[in-house]
Amino acid sequence: DSGAGLVAIALAPRPSIPTRWVQAAERASQVAPAPNGDVYAVDGERSLWRLADADVRAGRFSAWSRLPGSFGRVRATLDGAVWGVDDQRTLWRLEGSVWRAWAAGARDVAASPDGAAWWLRDDGQLMSIAGDATLAPPADASPADLRATVSDAHGQPWLLLSAGRADRFDGRDWRPLARPPQGIEALATGLDGSAFALSAQGELWRRQTASGEWRLTTQEKKRI
Repeated sequence: DSGAGLVAIALAPRPSIPTRWVQAAERASQVAPAPNGDVYAVDGERSLWRLADADVRAGRFSAWSRLPGSFGRVRATLDGAVWGVDDQRTLWRLEGSVWRAWAAGARDVAASPDGAAWWLRDDGQLMSIAGDATLAPPADASPADLRATVSDAHGQPWLLLSAGRADRFDGRDWRPLARPPQGIEALATGLDGSAFALSAQGELWRRQTASGEWRLTTQEKKRI
C-alpha cells in the first residue's frame, strides 16, 4: 500500500499460485515462512518477528510476537531451521529460544529438506555448514555479483547474481537459468520443486520445471 513495491519473496511449505493478496504485516523488509507453517519477518529497524502457524491459518495477521535479535537477513530453510545474518556478517541459528553463532563473514544461507545446508561467504565461496565441502562460484561471477543463495528440493544450491541473473548447480557445474524478461530481483524455491522469481517491477513469475521457462502468475503487478 506504500507504493514502494514488493521487494522480497519467500515460499510457504506447500506453495501455490496466489488467488488473492492479503496484508500480513506492515513495514516488513523481509519475510521467511518455515516448513512448520510459522512465519518470520524482519522490519525496517532490523527487529525479528514471528507469526505462529495457527494465527496464519486463522487469518490473525496482527498476532506477531517479537523475538530477540537484530538481523539484516532471516532465512527459514527447507530443513526447518531458522537462521539470521546480522550487520557484522555473523551467521546465527535459532535453537529453541536461543540464538547460536555459527560462522563469521556470512552473506546468506540455504538448506535442503534433508538438512544439507550451505552458507554464502563474503569471498563468494559456498561452504557446507558441516565444513566438509566448498563450492566455488560461477567462473563469470565476482564476489560482488553474488547477492543471495537458495537450495532446491534436491539439495542443490542456486545463486542470485547481479543484473537480474541466476545460476543453479546441477551437481557438477553451474548452469545459467533462463530468466523473465525483466530479470530476477528475488528468488525462492519450495519443497515440491517449484521456483518463483520476482522482477524489479514487482511481477511474480513461476518457473516451469520441465522446460525451465518462466510464466507470469498474474497480469497485474503486485504492490504491497
